[in-house]
Amino acid sequence: MSNGRKSAKFKSTVVLELLRGESAEELSRKYCISMAELSAWRDEFIENGMQGFKKNHEESKLARAERRIGQCCETKKRLVSILLKEVYEKTGAKYPTSMVLRVAGCSSGNWYGKKPEVPLQKRGPKPQLSDDELLSPYRHDKAMVKVRKHEGKIVQGKPDLLWGTDGKKFFVEDIGWCWFFGVLDHFNDELISWHTCKRGTRYEAMEPVRAAVRKRFGTVAKDVCKVMALKLRSDYGSQYDSNDFMAEMKFLGLNMSKAFVRQPECNGCIERFHRTLEEEVFSLNHFKTLEEANEAIRKFVDNYNRQWLIYRLGYKSPLEYREEYERKVA
Repeated sequence: MSNGRKSAKFKSTVVLELLRGESAEELSRKYCISMAELSAWRDEFIENGMQGFKKNHEESKLARAERRIGQCCETKKRLVSILLKEVYEKTGAKYPTSMVLRVAGCSSGNWYGKKPEVPLQKRGPKPQLSDDELLSPYRHDKAMVKVRKHEGKIVQGKPDLLWGTDGKKFFVEDIGWCWFFGVLDHFNDELISWHTCKRGTRYEAMEPVRAAVRKRFGTVAKDVCKVMALKLRSDYGSQYDSNDFMAEMKFLGLNMSKAFVRQPECNGCIERFHRTLEEEVFSLNHFKTLEEANEAIRKFVDNYNRQWLIYRLGYKSPLEYREEYERKVA
């Protein structure tokens, strides 16, 4: 399904399937749309029917009028430019700018609002811009750029306070490079959920997050995480920075906690798991199909959560450490 603008007919079809009892999550996966979009379409459809999806006629007229005004302004500016170059035959002088603007019907604000072009020196644009302090701060010397360094703690004292998510690529012979997405609890390094796919889109990145929310809280309904202190840590990858992903997290009531730029330690728990996954699965196995890869990953994840001894957990496995915590607080 194309990720472009969705038509009113398409939205109506999807919403009707939802109202007939289809799972919102299955429809989201089938049509590559977020559940936040699906929920908004349903509410809009119930309130206004199909007309609610159609573009407002008055807004269309306003947009056409604005485009027409812009075209007229450009035409007047071109006319002014031509007249200013003309010379009066009797005096040999150019026409006064104020007279030309009045004849062309162009306001002085529209004309003088155009900034004159500043010729650049022969040494090139970058030194000139640097002299005028117009360069982006990220182009300056590294010593001049303020970098937010990771100096705090990311491990948590209780479960379900901070989850980490990220993507990793691996190779499959039949279809080439594929993606692995996972969600890990910063309390005990337990991999709560994972998902593999060919194309690592924003919709695929949502899959393990929704699976983790359902596993922990039993549902993926709207605002299911809102009353909790849970946050989701991610980097600034295109999947996690997209409007659709952010809207889906807002729909679930799951607050985002972004890692600092160029500071992978901020998301170190899932990054460390990816290293282990690479060493124990991807580097040791040759996968013919994605199904083979999924089976190998499933076996490793099950072994990791149940039997993998982690130093910071006192040489306990993630599930063993969680069970011990639950016994203490019971």
